[in-house]
Amino acid sequence: MRLRPAFTLVELLVVIAIIGILVGLLLPAVQAAREAARRSVCQNNLKQIGLAVANHESGKGAMPPGCDFYTNGGKTPNISSFVWLLPLLDQQPLYDKAATGTGGVPFMPNTMDNNNFTPWRTWVSAFVCPSDVAAGMQGSWSAITGYANSRAPGGYAANKGDWYGKDTVTEGLGKWAASNQTTFDGSHTGFSGDKTSWRGMFGPSTGLKFKDVTDGLSFTIAYAERRIYRGDTSGPPDAIWNDGNAQTNTCLVPSVLAGKAANGQFSGRAAYGFPYNWSSWACGLPFNHSLTTAVPPNGPSCDYIGSPSVGWGLYTASSFHQGGVFAVMGDGAVRFVTDNVDAGDQSKTANSSTFKLNDQSPYGVWGAMGSRCGGETSKYQE
Repeated sequence: MRLRPAFTLVELLVVIAIIGILVGLLLPAVQAAREAARRSVCQNNLKQIGLAVANHESGKGAMPPGCDFYTNGGKTPNISSFVWLLPLLDQQPLYDKAATGTGGVPFMPNTMDNNNFTPWRTWVSAFVCPSDVAAGMQGSWSAITGYANSRAPGGYAANKGDWYGKDTVTEGLGKWAASNQTTFDGSHTGFSGDKTSWRGMFGPSTGLKFKDVTDGLSFTIAYAERRIYRGDTSGPPDAIWNDGNAQTNTCLVPSVLAGKAANGQFSGRAAYGFPYNWSSWACGLPFNHSLTTAVPPNGPSCDYIGSPSVGWGLYTASSFHQGGVFAVMGDGAVRFVTDNVDAGDQSKTANSSTFKLNDQSPYGVWGAMGSRCGGETSKYQE
């Protein structure tokens, strides 16, 4: 007696086709679920950073500076605000390894000069959004010499404000030590620096108090996402424009900068050729650790010369989330800001010649979220 096979070839092909269709239908749902989980982790990272800032302000009387230029032995370590937040993010051992010295005075090596210093090469998950492509490179990051000389990356940036900002302490390598002779005492509550050339929550060498955020903590960004640089020179948001001349409109006017991006002129003008690109959580230079709210999220960025040595530029928030970026406000609330947020008049020059410290931002809601003291709260209150 001849037995009939369980499936004919045609039937088997039909079953395979049905399975393929089901997988095709399920895959987007699985991917969406995974992205939802990554978004949740990203939000929590920012939430914890926001809480750490609040605890720092409560415990030490001020927020940490965005970039600490304290001098120690003639060095200018350029410590980011994240370094000071380490103990408040369950990273006390890493902080202790970084703060080494003699005579009872801790010393943290220069984040620019010590690319092989183990703490600066240590991956801290709290500073990396899992949706960022670089998050999957954790195991191999230390071997990638082209990315910030292998220093561990950071995917969140401190809000410097809504304008270009010529910081008095960052007007050149020779002026750093002369402009800030602060002594590091282990707690560093004696911040001294310029509060007038930047309008955000984090500036150089100066730790603000919450009361300095006169627009209200709930309406002022503390940190937002900024995609980790992986060597893409093709265009925004990963590439960065630099033309070697800070006085041209390219890096002063958002609409002019957007025109460069639209014309494909970013190619070959990114930060990849420089050893100090922005993928470093420990380095507090604006190039590495700051964002400005002149250009809408996921738009182009620019820098004076494509190097952190000066720190003048428009550093734009960006992410791998569809349609916008996450930001943590000064009160610790995490908000998703869309790419099409009202960004006001993009033709306005982003420096102090256009608007002063306490002026309303010309860059709409987005600019107001970056300004701590522009008085826009009532104008844009939701």
